[in-house]
Amino acid sequence: MDFAQHLDIHCDLGPFPTPVEHECAAVCVGGRYTRAAVQAYANSKAKVHTLIDWPGGLAKPTVRQIGAVAAAKDGTHAVEVMACPEHVQDGNFAALRDDVMGVVIAVREVSREIEVHVTLDTAWLGPEAESIEYLCLAVRESGGDGVVLTTQAGQIAPQYEKQVARLVHHSGPLRV
Repeated sequence: MDFAQHLDIHCDLGPFPTPVEHECAAVCVGGRYTRAAVQAYANSKAKVHTLIDWPGGLAKPTVRQIGAVAAAKDGTHAVEVMACPEHVQDGNFAALRDDVMGVVIAVREVSREIEVHVTLDTAWLGPEAESIEYLCLAVRESGGDGVVLTTQAGQIAPQYEKQVARLVHHSGPLRV
């Protein structure tokens, strides 16, 4: 199966490197490509991360949990679930925490070794970006392992550097 066109590679080596060319930390794939990616990168240092409810973050919590469990059973090293934009924009910390906790519990029932990261799209942030603090708190309280900021390629806003600094400041023990 050719899934190369569906990869999102996490490393600091410029645009679109491949794990074969560089020592990248992770390759991110949609759920349907998890098993193929795990097999393809079995002899690589790159970890396979499965994207859950990307890019919108609007699926029902049960659908997100089912996708995360399927990825866990397919051998992913981590799931990256998109934060629900409605919870973020409304400042609904409890709903955000509960949504993430449902995914964490579902994944942990399959394997305690699989990390759960929550992604926040910078487009959903206001000018002061308080949402970053709430996201980090929600992920910590739900038992998640990491937080990620994402932005549309080529659309990095001037405040992105400040948003990343805020994320690092509020993340505590979480992976960033």
